[in-house]
Amino acid sequence: MLHDPSSYTVPLGLNFMKGLYYTDWTGFMGMSLVSILPTLLIFVFFQRYFVQVIAGSGMN
Repeated sequence: MLHDPSSYTVPLGLNFMKGLYYTDWTGFMGMSLVSILPTLLIFVFFQRYFVQVIAGSGMN
């Protein structure tokens, strides 16, 4: 449904990096790291709060 490459989602864009006969795995893995880096950084900085919420939700 998406016709413009600038509106592709990250997983869809990564899928287009894979070729039919050749895949640049170094570039593919590098772009995969760049795509998960923001989520990973948010988790690292707010890990204490995530653990508190999960630990607090188990108590009644």
